[in-house]
Amino acid sequence: MAGDLASTVAMATAPLLYLTGHLSFGLLLGLLAVVGAADGPANGAKGLFVPVATRAARVLLERGTGLSAAVERAATTIGPAVAGQQPRARADTVPSGRGEDGRLRSGHAPDRGAPNSAPYGRSS
Repeated sequence: MAGDLASTVAMATAPLLYLTGHLSFGLLLGLLAVVGAADGPANGAKGLFVPVATRAARVLLERGTGLSAAVERAATTIGPAVAGQQPRARADTVPSGRGEDGRLRSGHAPDRGAPNSAPYGRSS
């Protein structure tokens, strides 16, 4: 339970930091490290319930393990799709597709600080 709580807090912190403009790459890596460190023990602890639950349900252990794995895989596959909306475009992005000049755009604004930078990362 403590591992799940730590993981949830770290995962919820990332979008809040992003929305306020305080999420750096290093901070994101730190949050991911917390999630990874907390998830391992938490998932292992949850696996300990399978034998107890299968005995109580008078079901073979293999069936309980298979069901547990199927539910976990389904949640991992379906969960992100059901979770919500598409992310909003950031301020430093431009629409992808073709520009007014007919050239393809990558979806990222050109680096305005680099000398000799061509629009949208292409050289002329």
